[in-house]
Amino acid sequence: MKYITVVLAAAFCFQHHIQTPGQECVVAKNYNIMPAYNATRAHIAALKQHIMAAHINDTATLQKYFVSAVADSIIPYWYGTKWDFDGVTQIPGKGAIACGYFVSTVLRDAGLKLNRVAMGQSASETITKQLARKKDIKLFYNKPLPLFINYIKEKGFGLYLAGLDCHVGFILNDGSDIWFIHSKWFAETAVVKELAATSSVLYYSKYRMIGKISNNKTLLLQWLSN
Repeated sequence: MKYITVVLAAAFCFQHHIQTPGQECVVAKNYNIMPAYNATRAHIAALKQHIMAAHINDTATLQKYFVSAVADSIIPYWYGTKWDFDGVTQIPGKGAIACGYFVSTVLRDAGLKLNRVAMGQSASETITKQLARKKDIKLFYNKPLPLFINYIKEKGFGLYLAGLDCHVGFILNDGSDIWFIHSKWFAETAVVKELAATSSVLYYSKYRMIGKISNNKTLLLQWLSN
């Protein structure tokens, strides 16, 4: 019974979080996660048709749905998945995944049509420029971390890509806190969600490129229509 309860909770995670964006959905790692993961992907795919019909011209609402699909529904399955420089797993919690492949796999599984391998092997700057509008990209070089954090606060709610010296990950501004979600290459060496302001990876990186992707109307429409 416990198994069924956890799987159903995971499968309906996206539906629940559409109503409460930013709230975490914690998924256990001690069972076969793929049925629930695939159910969540299927639910996102089905819901996108409704979103397109009802909110096609409302960028703010589209952004909330997109953030919820990526950050609240797909990413939580990946927490705890091991990092490896050569990691290419497509199964949350099994094997290992490199930082670039984490980004490309999550976006693909949230419903964005892309070349997972090409993006996963690309430089962080290339990925950011592919997904964010030029006006929503800013480079911080040899700047204090609080300046970087304050910029994201000013840009507001949404999902961002952060390209660092030799690393890439998501930044989530959930309206209350700023989170860094990435496949971390030291300490935990796993996919983690940590406060950006206290992230040692962000702190020690001299190069920080940030790009807001969730308000890119072109990207949102591509996500909806594949």
